[in-house]
Amino acid sequence: MNCPSTPHVQAIHAYCDGSVNGRRSGCGLFIHDYIFAIHYTDTEVSRQFPTHMSSTRPELYAVLEVLHIVAPFHKNVYFFIDSQAVMYALQPTSPMDCDLVNKCLDLIHALEGAGATGNLWAKGDTFSGTSYLKAHPLGNRCSE
Repeated sequence: MNCPSTPHVQAIHAYCDGSVNGRRSGCGLFIHDYIFAIHYTDTEVSRQFPTHMSSTRPELYAVLEVLHIVAPFHKNVYFFIDSQAVMYALQPTSPMDCDLVNKCLDLIHALEGAGATGNLWAKGDTFSGTSYLKAHPLGNRCSE
C-alpha cells in the first residue's frame, strides 16, 4: 500500500482503548496534539460504563470521544487502537447498522469536509511471536 506520508507536525495523535472485565466495561484515551514540532498539548480521558457490553463497543466509544474532542480543530488525526474490529467497522466499504459506528462516521466525514484527513492504525494479531500493524486511511483512499 502506498500512502502519502503526512508529517506529525500540526497533527493529532490519539491512542484509544476499551476493556471489559466481567460486568464492568470502560474506555480510555490519550490525545497528543502537536501544535508545532516541539510544542504540544496532552489530553487524557477515561470512562466507566454502567452496563456490560461486547469488547468492541468500549473501543468504539473511545474513538467517538476522541472525535468529539478533536473535530473542532479541523486537523489531521492519527488514531492508534488495538482493535481490528473497530478498524473494519469504520471502513466505508463495510456499512453497519450500528448507531455508535454511524456517529463515528458522521464526525469523520465532518473532519474530511473541513479538509482534514485521518488514519486509523490497528495493532494486528500476533503470529509466531511477530506483531504487525494495519493501517486504514479515513477519507483519502490509498492506492493498493
